[in-house]
Amino acid sequence: MPQFTDYDPKGPIAQMVSRATETYASRDFKHKRVPFIITCEKWSAVQRHIILYCNPSEAEFSFPFREAEQEIKGGIVRHSWRSHGSYFREPTIDFTFHTGNVMPRLENGRVEMAPGLENLYDMLELLDTERLWRNQANYVSIAFNSMTFPSLVMRGFFSTDDFTIPQSVDKLHGFDFSLKFVARSFTPSINTSRELVAAFRDSSAFAVKSAPNEMTFSEEEAGLALLNVATQATEQRE
Repeated sequence: MPQFTDYDPKGPIAQMVSRATETYASRDFKHKRVPFIITCEKWSAVQRHIILYCNPSEAEFSFPFREAEQEIKGGIVRHSWRSHGSYFREPTIDFTFHTGNVMPRLENGRVEMAPGLENLYDMLELLDTERLWRNQANYVSIAFNSMTFPSLVMRGFFSTDDFTIPQSVDKLHGFDFSLKFVARSFTPSINTSRELVAAFRDSSAFAVKSAPNEMTFSEEEAGLALLNVATQATEQRE
């Protein structure tokens, strides 16, 4: 059953998000963006994480209901089950990832691996890591951001569907691959409008600069915003 608000804003995942985003803030992007960060409980204990060189091109959220309809002689009866404060079952997110250019490059006389390809290798290892660690679920955590959800931490597992890596002579420089994520928790709570609105308004991922209509953001601020939102959500619930 989905637990929508069990993220620890002071725990190892939150600290990892802050550190990783700060170290990535110096990267020179053509267009400013905040990288997605992926880790698991086991990796976070040793401060290991994946900082995506290319963010997913698509993320489709699906919220199945814990309901069923039964046809009877006089009409239809709807059966509903509410658990952990929600009628939703585990929400799923269908991600379309992109490697970016995977062609090797020559730097200072050495052949260097493309960072997007290194991301792919790390993902393969993450997908095959232990499901249990220290007698508890080895949850995967994703620091997610978009225009809809500027600061969102989701926790759960990638789906058991087969993982496919497409290879084609027509796409030698890079390719897309898809993964489904089954979320067990979100911070802020994904089914509480008040928390989502507060997360959007209070997130320092967006900061108005010189021109009134010009919106820019820094990667370091966006990483810290994840912690601010989680902390505020915890305080409000208490």
